Amino acid sequence: MNWNFLSDWQFWLALVTAIVAIIALIQAKHQTKLSNKQHLFDQRVEIFSVAKELYDFYLRNKQQLKYDNKPISCATNLILLTQTDYLHDLFGVYPPNLGDKNKAKKDKINSEKFAKKWSEMTKISSKFEFLFDNSEDLKEFVLAYANILSSMYNYEYFWRNDIMQASKDSRSLPPADIVKIEEWKLLEEKYREPITDNVGKLDELSKKISQNDTIETITKQIKLK
Repeated sequence: MNWNFLSDWQFWLALVTAIVAIIALIQAKHQTKLSNKQHLFDQRVEIFSVAKELYDFYLRNKQQLKYDNKPISCATNLILLTQTDYLHDLFGVYPPNLGDKNKAKKDKINSEKFAKKWSEMTKISSKFEFLFDNSEDLKEFVLAYANILSSMYNYEYFWRNDIMQASKDSRSLPPADIVKIEEWKLLEEKYREPITDNVGKLDELSKKISQNDTIETITKQIKLK
């Protein structure tokens, strides 16, 4: 066998280059794996932190929430439910009053802000099933929280722009047009119903989360993964 190639510097250069390339490839693959793992970890921590904050806040304040089917309750509860770090930018955000054109620009910004946050919460909810096992309770809790904010916001919008106007109009309506007021009452019930439904869901889901130790289960998954 001819071993003369061992003395050829080009052979050794090619060999060293190949070895360096292989090592770089292995390192890159390992780095990518670590980066992906870190990204997944960050995602898990992020969405779990939001969900836990909303859950803890609800448990601390659910006794203060008043659902007595009065319009003022919706406005009060909407303020209360947004007093978290995650929802702080929604604090004091009310639906637009279409009769006040001076606030049209601000109302539009507030509406867009609310819609964006609602969309963000629903996306957070949808991620749970892909990132955690046995997380259905918390997933549904975040969605119910988003939906109760939305239903209260919609009710406030309806009340500010329809009911209040109907109330003003009723003072000048002839007796025969009182039927129109009854129609407003039916609409009010329609807007109030989703609030009642979501209130029940929040309460039911918070109990399930506690009974199933969902918070502890997910915390362990974050640590293990």
